Amino acid sequence: MNTDKKSRFEFIEQMMDKLDSISIEKFIEKRISLKPDGRHYLGLCPFHNDTKLGSFVVTPGKFTRGVFKCFTCNNVGGNGIKFISMYDNISYLEAAFSMALDFNLISLSDYELYSRSKYSSDYIHAVEKRHNIEKKECCHMLEKASADVLNNVYSYFKELAGISEHHLSQLKDERKLSEDRIRSDYFTFPTSMKNHYICEIQKKYPNYTDDVLLHVPGFYKENGKIQFYAVKGIGILIHDLPGRVQAIQIRRDTIKEGQKRYTWFSSTFAAYDDKYEGGLSCGAPKDILLPNETRKSTLCITEGRFKSEILCAAGNIALSVQGVGAWHGIETNINEIMQIKHVSRLFLLFDTDMLGNSAVMDQMIALYNVLSSTFPSLKISAGVWAKQDGKGIDDLFINHKAVTAKFLDPSYIAETQNKQNLSLLSKYGYKSIRDIPKNKVDTFKFELQCECEKVLL
Repeated sequence: MNTDKKSRFEFIEQMMDKLDSISIEKFIEKRISLKPDGRHYLGLCPFHNDTKLGSFVVTPGKFTRGVFKCFTCNNVGGNGIKFISMYDNISYLEAAFSMALDFNLISLSDYELYSRSKYSSDYIHAVEKRHNIEKKECCHMLEKASADVLNNVYSYFKELAGISEHHLSQLKDERKLSEDRIRSDYFTFPTSMKNHYICEIQKKYPNYTDDVLLHVPGFYKENGKIQFYAVKGIGILIHDLPGRVQAIQIRRDTIKEGQKRYTWFSSTFAAYDDKYEGGLSCGAPKDILLPNETRKSTLCITEGRFKSEILCAAGNIALSVQGVGAWHGIETNINEIMQIKHVSRLFLLFDTDMLGNSAVMDQMIALYNVLSSTFPSLKISAGVWAKQDGKGIDDLFINHKAVTAKFLDPSYIAETQNKQNLSLLSKYGYKSIRDIPKNKVDTFKFELQCECEKVLL
């Protein structure tokens, strides 16, 4: 199996994790009307000649997106993606891509790239079997190892690997990280001597047998022998609030066409190939960095570790998501932080090119709406600055341009972009972003960015 296929499988698994955060009624209301009925929703079943409410029942789940069921149709039921698949007469995977785009969980460029790849019917069936709640009892799902096991394995893995001089200088010179921070959380990801690493881990932790490691994302069995997924690049330890390492992100040294710069230490691909055993996704973990000492009561939400590093170094509590659509459930993390730290202000600090990207802006405003309703006492602002001064907040600091940033009401930023977006669409005769020819999308985004900067800055 080549790396490109592994990358596609990992992208899809991350997309499915994001879709898990959307309650089922939101999927189904994309196609039919629903009426609340206690803890359920009722609708007219579109799969038979239904004229009376009662047979088609939607049940939201407390910890999952829930299920729908028609008690008149024979064997009709499942999750929201299954409903869209049946209603639109498309495959389960096509329905997942469609909904991920509609809910702005993936970008249009990612949709174009990944949805048009060829996937075998066996793989699509495996994805449905793994994720369709109605059918999950038919699919053996490995349970992820405990937080302590993940922390021990990943921390020692990093200790064994160390960091190359090339990666050390790259992080110091380009990312402006201190050597202490680098040696604490960064390492050169090993791609050879796999048996050595596994033996050393099991020597330090004798109870971590092959079967235990099989429950750690990144590890899998091939021909009955424990292995781990490997990519040339920089490994980054991802922490929860208590400081335990819960995942490893990898920044690739080089990327091929169709690859992302960042990937996860994950073994998701193994779950979809009979020649492997095991296969676990690390999910979409948030990364939390707490400053050593600070009197600040500011919490900054950003995308990616390098941005949170520089924010933490400036004395802020930094909470990073690994992708702008991966914020769902972040309220829990914030509540946990507020149990041990006083927080009075919250800043949303995504890349400033969101001004030219409606999909990213939609994610930012959706996050803002959730946070403002969950934490009404917090003052929430979003940062914007000229793209020429730096794409991300870390670039702004590195370029000594941090003073140029403006912190504005997120709703005002979104309203400004929407007005400029509609004006440009009208100017060029497009009804929506999707109508823009692929070869003109970048030009449109650039012009939208410029117009928004004129108004906001």
